[in-house]
Amino acid sequence: VAGMVGLEEKIRRADLVITGEGKIDGQTRFGKVPFGVARLAAGAHKPVIAVTGSMESGSEGLYTEGITAVFPVIERPMTLEQALRHARGMVERTGERIARTLSIRC
Repeated sequence: VAGMVGLEEKIRRADLVITGEGKIDGQTRFGKVPFGVARLAAGAHKPVIAVTGSMESGSEGLYTEGITAVFPVIERPMTLEQALRHARGMVERTGERIARTLSIRC
């Protein structure tokens, strides 16, 4: 799919890459989309932000695999039904947190 949509060229032209996955965990490096995107971005020396519904233990290893930062969307413990019901607002707030983080000048 990445080849069909010209993802490699789009990454090369980008300043930052944002990808997403429902759950990021220790299995993410074994075929999930964020890992594939991170590998392409690493080849182009681009930072990668992963937005995820949840982040589980074992996912920290992705920082050495090309993912620069992970932003979980779920803000507190909740059922899947609650998460789906409130998804839009949580994704919007996560986007705002990412934008605020990117605006920091060090």
